[in-house]
Amino acid sequence: MINLAEVLSADELGLRKNVFVKVSGDELSNPKFQTWIRDKSSTSYVVVLAGGGTQITEMFTRLGLPLRDFHRVLGRPTPTFIERLMAYFVLARNKAKLEDQLAAMGIHVTVEIPVINSGAVLCHVNGDIYTRAVANSYDEVFVVTMPQRLEKKRLEFQDLEGRVEVIAFD
Repeated sequence: MINLAEVLSADELGLRKNVFVKVSGDELSNPKFQTWIRDKSSTSYVVVLAGGGTQITEMFTRLGLPLRDFHRVLGRPTPTFIERLMAYFVLARNKAKLEDQLAAMGIHVTVEIPVINSGAVLCHVNGDIYTRAVANSYDEVFVVTMPQRLEKKRLEFQDLEGRVEVIAFD
């Protein structure tokens, strides 16, 4: 069987690196993050998973929804329809804002949110679990977090032996 990669160059095959970036909702508007994404997307196909934990907490507080304890692995429980809907609203708003900001800068990436539609139920997925689920299929995987969360996030991903790089911008 012929191995095309041995015969044709990456340019001839039209291959670009696949890069996955999970970014905290708190870092979406950080100019240093946006510049870094521009650089990554100039040479790679980039998918950004936009988070929003802080913004979801703020929305729940504003609406008087319960602030349930985060499950260590699964993340924020959203057992009621209104909780799932409001969390989805915040994430979808973050996605749209990031897409608009990046498009205005001429940056083209695919933006996703950590939600699975299971039948008629919006299922919120911990962004770190989502990242773990896709890590083996990307050439590079990054988790962008706030500087004060950097060491904790690095500990969370240390078991993936270098598959995931955790970074923060000032």
